[in-house]
Amino acid sequence: MNFKYKAALAAVGLWSAMPFWSGGALAAEPLSKVEAIDRALATTPFLEAAGQTVAASDGNILQANVRPNPQIATEIENFTGTGPFTGLDRTEFTVTYSQTLERGNKRHLRTKVAREEKQVVLAEWHIRRLNIIQRVEKAYTNTLAAKARLSNFRKQTGIFTSISDAINVRVEAGRDSDLAAQNARIQLLSAQNKVAKAELSLEAAKLSLTSLWKEPSTSFVIDESQFFTLPTAMAPLAENGLSDSPDLKIWQLRQDVTAASLGLEKAKSLQDPTFKVGLRYHQNSTDVAAIAGVTIPLAFHDTNQGNIRRAKAEVSRSRYEFLGVERQLNRQLMLRHKEQLSAFVQIRRLESSLKEAHKTKNLVMERLATGAVSYLEVFAAQSLAADIEEQRIAALESFHLAGVEINRLTARFDTNEEPQPADYESVDRFSSPQGK
Repeated sequence: MNFKYKAALAAVGLWSAMPFWSGGALAAEPLSKVEAIDRALATTPFLEAAGQTVAASDGNILQANVRPNPQIATEIENFTGTGPFTGLDRTEFTVTYSQTLERGNKRHLRTKVAREEKQVVLAEWHIRRLNIIQRVEKAYTNTLAAKARLSNFRKQTGIFTSISDAINVRVEAGRDSDLAAQNARIQLLSAQNKVAKAELSLEAAKLSLTSLWKEPSTSFVIDESQFFTLPTAMAPLAENGLSDSPDLKIWQLRQDVTAASLGLEKAKSLQDPTFKVGLRYHQNSTDVAAIAGVTIPLAFHDTNQGNIRRAKAEVSRSRYEFLGVERQLNRQLMLRHKEQLSAFVQIRRLESSLKEAHKTKNLVMERLATGAVSYLEVFAAQSLAADIEEQRIAALESFHLAGVEINRLTARFDTNEEPQPADYESVDRFSSPQGK
């Protein structure tokens, strides 16, 4: 075996043993998923918009807790007429102060409804936050998968380059035909085309990720070794996996809103009296007299029964909706867990098959030196190993994407963080330079 052929085989072995990383990735600190999530959360205007909705709900609470305004009324009587009422001698001037008193604890119940509605708005804020995190996780996973595919195709290109060199040595020695060298060049060209396509796919995936925060750029690096990291075993699905899910909690809070609204509608069936006190000035005698009165609406027609019936129906509806959503979310969680488990099993099987394929490939390369196998068998063995590796990457992508869905359903990245107080001038920081 001559030196060139030994060098070619050594190159094949080196490329087979290389991990999936590129030299440029070592030049900078890789972008982590947590950092990508933090960047997106810090710059998205949608989260700020939801935060302003929370601030608006504080205004609703403030307004709901106020009492009815008092009223001041003035009346002038007998200021003109006929006979003894000609002129202003018998004019009577009255000033009254009136106040409506709410019965049935309406103000407390009205405030309670506003407070319960704020809890719903807070849950919506957390849901929007989790949706942003989910988009970042998906884009990050897609970027990892694109980087892994690019690394794999580059690895295959290096291997086909080494095989082509080895076959060229055999052709020069008269041990193979020019057809073998031509087929080797075709295989190498195909691998190079896959690399070019994978580079474009990686650039698109990185752009999709960075577009989730302000001033997108694809100059960052990413470490795809985490893409190949799997747990030693799959944990069973927790029975109360949705206990912290805002998607389920928001329906519980909506039940609280409908229950509080029912209590308020029942209180509205009680009539509110209006008390009045005042002074009356008599022009002809210059005397002043005190007056007092009370007005009580008679509940002959409007007793708010229609609104009470509607509120009762909404209470029942919210209960059924909660049960339906709970069932739907549990089903989604179970399906995502099944998908992840299936991908996990497939990955382990492919890893075992990949080991056997590499053994076969190495054995074929050794026998190629002695002419015991043809170049077609070399390409077949290498193509089989490459195909299994592509299947493994696809299964890994499915595994991680299912994990993203599970993270979203179980609110893994949710925290007790609350929206910041309203800053009505901060909207400018989300404006792009082109929009100014």
